[in-house]
Parts: sequence; structure tokens; C-alpha cells
Amino acid sequence: MEELPIVLFAGLLILLTYWITYHQLKVWRYRYFYGYEREINDYLVQNRLEFILSRHPNTNDWEDGCFSKPAAYKVSISIVRINGIPITWTDYKYLIIETLDSNSKSVKLWLEIETSYFHKPVLTFKKAKPRSKFFKPPDIKADKNVAIVSDVCPACGWKLNGDETECPECELHFQ
Repeated sequence: MEELPIVLFAGLLILLTYWITYHQLKVWRYRYFYGYEREINDYLVQNRLEFILSRHPNTNDWEDGCFSKPAAYKVSISIVRINGIPITWTDYKYLIIETLDSNSKSVKLWLEIETSYFHKPVLTFKKAKPRSKFFKPPDIKADKNVAIVSDVCPACGWKLNGDETECPECELHFQ
């Protein structure tokens, strides 16, 4: 009878360790090994968009991004360790998804993936803002009777087929 409280305490301790380890492995799976392709595809089908590619944001993307750029490093007074491994309670990852709408117009989406312990990942999709400060149409002075033909957009350099009335990337209207 005297060993019963010790056995119960040891059993609860083992159960707690198992439960924490299980959730840690789940978070690692969502943060480092899960691609979210199914969730992205479901969102695109629901919004009638066609997938082209997904990529991580670069420096230029963050300038006009829908989300705040995360800090390169984070300083903390205390470090939380689970099973001896330092962890962050909540982590954010970002993707840019290039798509086409039903009119074959380019649509850029931002995806924020928030992972946290003891919670399912939260996916937030936002349509990218237009890149107005990067894509100013050049001030070209030419004779109105002369047509300048090019296979790239003069504002952003997007490759064109030749029959477009506006650029699919920066939405510059051609005359």
C-alpha cells in the first residue's frame, strides 16, 4: 500500500512526458515536414484560381508584403526546452503562391502559416498588394503614328505573347 502513491506519481509523470513529446513531434511535423499542398489546393479551387508555383518571399517581396517581415533573430530572457531542445511557442512561416484567375490574369497570394503547441496550424491567405512603386510606366515621348513593338512589358519586363492589352504581372495598359 505504501508504494501506491509513488507508482501513481511515476505513472502520471510518464503519461505527461509522453503527452508533451507527442505534441512536440506534431509541431515539428507541421513546421518542418508538412507541405500544406492539400490546404492550398482547396483554397485555390474554392476561389477559382489555377496554381502556377509557390515560393518563399525574397527581400523585394517583403517591401510590399501583406504581412510584417519577421525578425531575423529573437532575444528572450528565458529559453523554454522540451526534451532538452529549445523551442519557440509560436512560429510563423510565409509562402507566396503565384496563380491565374479565370481570365488568365496573374494573382499573387501570400500565405502565413502559424504553428503553435497544442493547436492546429492556422493558415491565412491574403491577396498581394499591387507593386505600385516598382512598376511606374516609363515616360516615353514618341510620335503617335509610330508603334513601338516589344515582347516584354516596358514597366516590369514580363514576357508577353503579343496579343495582350495589359501586362498580366503589373497590369500596365497598352495602347
